[in-house]
Amino acid sequence: MIVTEREAVLEAASCTSRSLEQYLRALWWLGRAESDRASVPPEMFFWMLTRAITAPVAPFDNAWRTADLGITPGMSGFELWERVILSQIADRHDFAEVPDFLLADFGMEAPRNGVRATGLVWYNHTVCDYLDCALAGTFDGTRPKSLSWNEMTGFLICGQEYE
Repeated sequence: MIVTEREAVLEAASCTSRSLEQYLRALWWLGRAESDRASVPPEMFFWMLTRAITAPVAPFDNAWRTADLGITPGMSGFELWERVILSQIADRHDFAEVPDFLLADFGMEAPRNGVRATGLVWYNHTVCDYLDCALAGTFDGTRPKSLSWNEMTGFLICGQEYE
């Protein structure tokens, strides 16, 4: 049942002291290991979400901050997902230079240095808030048979922009 899986992910996230950037870098690393798949079963998707809470964190590549991570017409699949998650990682890294009190829940524009695949505004700044909104914005209570990379990209965007 999707509700139970959602609750398990959120319970695990509530116990983490990991920053959202660290979480996303771990999730990116786990996603790369599955990049040859066209889609993943929901069990694998929820496992990745939960595992990223404790998995080793991939190193940050400072080139991501200024790289062209924009989306081109026709881009899809893992390539699209990777552009979006790397854009989010770069945004979170840029946010590290912003005082915490400015990270407002009503929306904060990322202090960008490069072209990114995502919108400027962030509403969720913790792992728990990000996952809660991503899960709420992506799933309507039904369990999909599998999730394509494009659907998982939508999940990432909901984590950033869904209120």
